Amino acid sequence: MGLSLGQVKTAEKSNEITAIPALLELLEVKGCIITIDAMGCQTDIAKKIIEKQADTVLAVKDNLDSTSKCNSSYHAALSSFSAKNTAWGVW
Repeated sequence: MGLSLGQVKTAEKSNEITAIPALLELLEVKGCIITIDAMGCQTDIAKKIIEKQADTVLAVKDNLDSTSKCNSSYHAALSSFSAKNTAWGVW
């Protein structure tokens, strides 16, 4: 198990939405789990992570109404199962 950290400088008046794809191009992330805060929860970033054959944990903000509702429904369904009777737990 290891930990990789990366950093790229953003252009003036830019942000991490443009920096994350550039950073992903520099890193070998195949088989890794990538965590990103809500600012990085962008379709293009998720596609790039999948393209690089990595997994991701993306934050979902409540202001993304349809995504938030879908996420809540998913977790409600998971919570209805007993963690004892499954191979996975519910967080």
